[in-house]
Amino acid sequence: MRVRVGPIQVRLDGRVILAERDEATRQASDGPAGGGQAVERRGECKMRLQLFSAADGQQTDVEIHTDANVMGKLGEFGQAVIRKKADQIVQDFATNLSSAVTARG
Repeated sequence: MRVRVGPIQVRLDGRVILAERDEATRQASDGPAGGGQAVERRGECKMRLQLFSAADGQQTDVEIHTDANVMGKLGEFGQAVIRKKADQIVQDFATNLSSAVTARG
């Protein structure tokens, strides 16, 4: 994906491999083989997610927790700028995931 943060535009490639999955608690996390590693080691990210039944009983809410480490020129920006961009990316992902799941019926 291409990401612009302030005046810097970077291309990030990564993989997420769900190494741990617990169906009883409806949780999953990525593992060392995934780690969301970016091209040229611009950063890495650990992710954990959990599913919850929505209040209406018809939908499922997904809670995502990430721990990211940003390096290089991108890492020189303040945490507030990077966090705002990361939150936007996660929100876009959530919107796209919801649309894809809803389209499947």
